[in-house]
Amino acid sequence: MFCIVNQILAPLREGNAETSEMVSQLLFGEMALVLEKRGNRLKISNCADGYEGWIDRRMVEMIDENETIHLSQQPEKTVCTAYALAKNKDNVAEKVIFPGGAIIRSVEGENGFKFQNSYYVFEKETDLADSMKPEGEIVLDLAKQYLHAPYLWGGKSIFGIDCSGLVQIVFSICGIRLPRDASQQVDKGAIVNFLSEARAGDLAFFEDRVGKIVHVGILVDNHRIIHASGRVKIDRIDNEGIYSSEKQDYSHRLRLVKRIL
Repeated sequence: MFCIVNQILAPLREGNAETSEMVSQLLFGEMALVLEKRGNRLKISNCADGYEGWIDRRMVEMIDENETIHLSQQPEKTVCTAYALAKNKDNVAEKVIFPGGAIIRSVEGENGFKFQNSYYVFEKETDLADSMKPEGEIVLDLAKQYLHAPYLWGGKSIFGIDCSGLVQIVFSICGIRLPRDASQQVDKGAIVNFLSEARAGDLAFFEDRVGKIVHVGILVDNHRIIHASGRVKIDRIDNEGIYSSEKQDYSHRLRLVKRIL
C-alpha cells in the first residue's frame, strides 16, 4: 500500500508518537510506501529518497499500487520558487501557501489541482515548472530565495529548514534527487580537490571532532557559502571551514567539496 501527502507539509517523526522528534518532512504531492500501521500513525518510506519515519495518517491519502502507478505516469509540475500562492477557483479570496518542491498533478485544466476537496490554481504560472535547469547559477538563485528562513531540525521549507533539507529541496527543484541527510549526500558527486577550484553550486561538507559529516552548504563561489545554521545565510569559507561574521570565529570545519552538477 502507498500514500500521497494531501497537506502542504507533513512532519515525519522518528517514533510512533506525536511527541517524537521530527526527522524530516514530506511535501504536498509526495508519495510514500506504507511499511506499518498503528492506529492513526503510519511508518512510511518516502518514494523520493527512501527516508523512513512515522506520519499522521490524517495527513495522507491511501492509494493502492495501481493508483500509484497511474499517478506516477501523470504529468506533474514542481513549485519552483521558495513558496507560491494558490487561490481557490470558487473563492479567490481563499489562498494557500505551498512550499518549494511541492508536487502538483493537474486534474482540471492546465494548472488546476485538487486541495482539501476544492480546486485551486496558482497566482503565477511561472511558479510551476517541470524542473529548472541544473546549472550553478540557477541553483544559487533558488537557494537565495530561502535566505533568512529559520533553522528547523528536519525542516524542508521556507517556514523552517535544516542544512541538508536546503540542499535537497534546491536540487530537487532542478530535477536532481539527493538523499535526505548530509552524511548521505556526501557520497554523491565528484570530489573537488581544492577549494580554489570550486564553482557556484558545488557542495561543501563539514565534520565534527570525530570526523562525522554533520553539515552541508552550497558554494556561492570559492570563498562564500549559503547554508542553514540558525537561519539560512551567506558566510565566508576558506580551507579551514566556515567563518561566522556574527561570532567572529569558525563555526564548521571543512571536510571536502563535491560537484553534483
